[in-house]
Amino acid sequence: MKPRRDITLGEMQDECKRVEGNCGNCNKAINEVCDKILGKPLDPQTPIKWNLTDPPRFTEAQMAFLRGCYGIGIFGIMRSGERARTHFFTKFETVGFLDNAEIPLEPGETLDLAELFGKEGK
Repeated sequence: MKPRRDITLGEMQDECKRVEGNCGNCNKAINEVCDKILGKPLDPQTPIKWNLTDPPRFTEAQMAFLRGCYGIGIFGIMRSGERARTHFFTKFETVGFLDNAEIPLEPGETLDLAELFGKEGK
């Protein structure tokens, strides 16, 4: 039996699917972890109902916009702390900015477009 700290959420979900949500029939270690997380067996949010997929960070429209930026030589974008201003920069300088751009970045966060698209920086 695995130590509790080595049990992943995916393993908990797989075990729950294997026993079809019947908590009494699952692995004892997983059942103990489930009880600690959920507080009680047979909770409506049992692992069988968990959605463990990561939602995409950017919409298709945002990705198209970012691809276009990358295509014209923009290497990165950064959200500045003040006024939700998004700066667009090349390898050497800032070339423009947009206020309230619909790109989900935290204040001070920089997004490297070459890394986003899996390409080598120029």
